[in-house]
Amino acid sequence: MHSGLGGTHTPDPGLHAQLLALEARASILEGASTLHWLAEELRAPALAAFRGGVWREAAQALEALHPDPAAVLRDLGVPFQAGLTRVSDALRLHHADPA
Repeated sequence: MHSGLGGTHTPDPGLHAQLLALEARASILEGASTLHWLAEELRAPALAAFRGGVWREAAQALEALHPDPAAVLRDLGVPFQAGLTRVSDALRLHHADPA
């Protein structure tokens, strides 16, 4: 009987993306530093198909949990106008892959 992964398996990019989204949500109160970290992690080519979903989760967490999400957007240089765009939409659009 063999237990554990044994280090021979290729990492699952879908699982990796889910873990990144979870960690971003858990640390969203750190604001811009969390989102800078997330952007760096999501540069991995294997995560390309999952970037939109991870950014969606992070953006929703920022909007729902951070005491001043608009300030975080300003710190990141994300264009945002209160009343015209939701914080979560502004962040997702800023990090959307170009079509």
